[in-house]
Amino acid sequence: MEKYSSDDLLKVAEASPEAIATHDKQAWLSLFSEQGIIEDPVGIAPFRRVKSGGDDDPLERFYETFIAPNEIKLNVSRNIVAGNAVVRDVNIEIKSSTGLTINVPTYVLYELVEEDGNLKVARLAAHWELFSMVKRVISRGWPGLKMMTVLGFRMLKIQGIGGVWGYMKGFFGIGRSGKNSVLSFVEALNSKNTERLVGLFTSDNSGIEYPFGDESVKPDSFVSSANGSISVSDLISAGMVTGFRFEVKGQESENSGIGLFKFDSKTRKIKSARFYF
Repeated sequence: MEKYSSDDLLKVAEASPEAIATHDKQAWLSLFSEQGIIEDPVGIAPFRRVKSGGDDDPLERFYETFIAPNEIKLNVSRNIVAGNAVVRDVNIEIKSSTGLTINVPTYVLYELVEEDGNLKVARLAAHWELFSMVKRVISRGWPGLKMMTVLGFRMLKIQGIGGVWGYMKGFFGIGRSGKNSVLSFVEALNSKNTERLVGLFTSDNSGIEYPFGDESVKPDSFVSSANGSISVSDLISAGMVTGFRFEVKGQESENSGIGLFKFDSKTRKIKSARFYF
């Protein structure tokens, strides 16, 4: 990916919401690789492309279910380009076909690859909380219930029972436990408590990437190498991943960005910790 600039990668990520806003389905579908994956939100059964285009393309079914009937706008707070990835800190504004408008705080991860000489999206992972969103929609009364009913029937018609069940998996995940682990990570790091920090990770963890794209560091070495104190905010748990905004302040430098911690579904401990800045 070295021959591509940060602007090149960001341009591909920006093209997705641009095509969505104009309801240009073909332009949107063309952004994804031959084996492109969509997890929106993270935690649902992924939409995995098997064959580009055509009625049998799962990505097209995703578009017809969630994009086609709605007006969708991304209000972007920050873009981060690191390695082969683009992370966007956004608020997704959705006006449904029923007229109800909702806002969904989201961290969107685009993992890019080169395919036939062009940059393509290999994976789009949107980190937002499905349960919290549904709860907010239903709290709006009849307009919210109407929106969920219309969406449910549309999903059933386009994706079938299997698709509905796969989407329901998004209600389960690391949840509050993941957020608590992130806060414990912060406390352990700031207090230089190596034993406590190591205890938050699985024994076969892939380490801490700070920043993403650099060689990962094992938890037992990270505390001694860390320079400065860290703070986090706006935690979002989707599936087995918890995302957050972070700031690190040291004597000589300051960094800020988005962190994504992936957890093991059995032990509920951290498998990987990535900091994008």
